[in-house]
Amino acid sequence: MAIKAIVINDINTFCLESILKVNAMKKKLIQLSVAIHFILIATVPNIYAQNDSFNKIKIAHLQIFAFNNNIEENMQKAELYFRKADSIGADLAVLPEMYSIGCGYDEPANIEDWLSQAISMDHPFINHFVALAKELEMAIAVTFLEKENREYYNSVCVIDRFGEICLNHRKVHLWEPSLVEAVCTSGKEFDVCNLNTKNGTFKLGAMICADYYFPESARILMLNGAEIVIVPNAAPLSEHLHAMLKSRAIENSFGIALVNYPGEKECPGYCHTGRSIAFNPWYWGEYQIFEADEKEGIYISEFDLLEIRRYRNESYFGNAYRHPTLYKPLIDTVVNEPFKGRKTGLGVDFTQKKR
Repeated sequence: MAIKAIVINDINTFCLESILKVNAMKKKLIQLSVAIHFILIATVPNIYAQNDSFNKIKIAHLQIFAFNNNIEENMQKAELYFRKADSIGADLAVLPEMYSIGCGYDEPANIEDWLSQAISMDHPFINHFVALAKELEMAIAVTFLEKENREYYNSVCVIDRFGEICLNHRKVHLWEPSLVEAVCTSGKEFDVCNLNTKNGTFKLGAMICADYYFPESARILMLNGAEIVIVPNAAPLSEHLHAMLKSRAIENSFGIALVNYPGEKECPGYCHTGRSIAFNPWYWGEYQIFEADEKEGIYISEFDLLEIRRYRNESYFGNAYRHPTLYKPLIDTVVNEPFKGRKTGLGVDFTQKKR
């Protein structure tokens, strides 16, 4: 009995010690779980914030003045604003039209001097922004007067966050009445690229200024799969031009982001006005993302890729219900009255060859 008692007592002691150890372990586990809980409270909102921002693309509209005919100063100023755009979380930052030398309204005294400022795709101006895009890991859209062989183009070059040129759009619908655009060559395509950003990859297209005055430009971008289209611009924006731009977005089921020069304080007539703007593709609710005032600055538009894609899958617009076999007159180059014989800035007829 005594031995049994001792054994029983030893077992009880062992059990008691085990229980105490388990309780101590439980206490440590509880303390650990509490610590983990507070860590999660501190970190999970940030994780959720990151998840919430994914597939939401921020485009920085750099509505900024340029120094006319000064490519070096414009390069420095553009870099400053690109860096500011990156610091506020932009995925893509876009300049106004032909920012390399500024896009004013006064015709140059000597057109040859003006053309001498054109640059090739391997110019230090382009290479500088290739390196900057890679450094910032932010896509950049640079606008410039381009030269290839003996041809001159009004161009926008999109550089992705890896420092690769993924799109170079040459303005197709030049402002022919002006001398500076009459001496340029029209682009031939409306290409689309897959733009990879930290917050998602999407199909990006581009138009430049008067390109969007013609619905065919946007239609081709839609047929090529564009989900968002950027529009570097240099013009006095008005309600009717905003309405035209909104129509391009709706009828093609893509987002659109226009970047203009700021408004000019002293203006004798035809001047820049600011009023950069962005539209979603739908025609109800918050279809207008924002409209800038006339001031110089960075304006942000945010596009929700998931919402855009969901809408595109259901939209009546776009390519779902078209009748392309009926549209053959659209590719007819014959010009009838009252449009026949319009002059370019060179004083000659706008010919079929230019088309």
